[in-house]
Order: sequence, then structure tokens, then C-alpha cells
Amino acid sequence: MALKNPKTAKADAESAGFSCYIGPNIPGVIQKGTIYPVGKAEAVKLPEVELAVSQRPGVAALIVDGSTLPEDRVKVKKPGEPLYAAYRSLLRR
Repeated sequence: MALKNPKTAKADAESAGFSCYIGPNIPGVIQKGTIYPVGKAEAVKLPEVELAVSQRPGVAALIVDGSTLPEDRVKVKKPGEPLYAAYRSLLRR
């Protein structure tokens, strides 16, 4: 049996079992509100997410775990928050 990375194990334990992209729509890349049936740690490894990140690296920062989704939806609209900055940087490109 392989040992899990403690950081990954902690993220898995805190995961709500799904994650969501809360960034802006990027036509042909990713759609706002896309739900992934795995936590954030696993979602960023999915082929479709890896492709989106290769085209727009800021996408990864805006995939949030379902356990933090309510707070993160507020943070993405609040100036000074890292999620706000990540969202705005995707809009500028």
C-alpha cells in the first residue's frame, strides 16, 4: 500500500467531494460554473482542466473545492482577495 502525501490526504479529507470553476467564461477553454465530481486536488489533474490551464494558467486558481465554495464565491468579488485578483487577471487577457 502506497503512502499518501500528508498535504494531499488532508485536502482529500476536507474535500466536499466536488469542485467548481468560479472564474469567467473563456470560450473554447472553460465555462463558468463547471462542476467536477472530485475535490480540487484531483480536478486540476483532469485532462480537460490541464488543457485549460495550459492555455490560461490562471484557471487553476479559480477551481475551488465544494467545501469552500460559498466563501470563495464572495471572495472572488471582493477587491484585495487573491481570488479577485486571479479572476481579474483572466479578464484582462
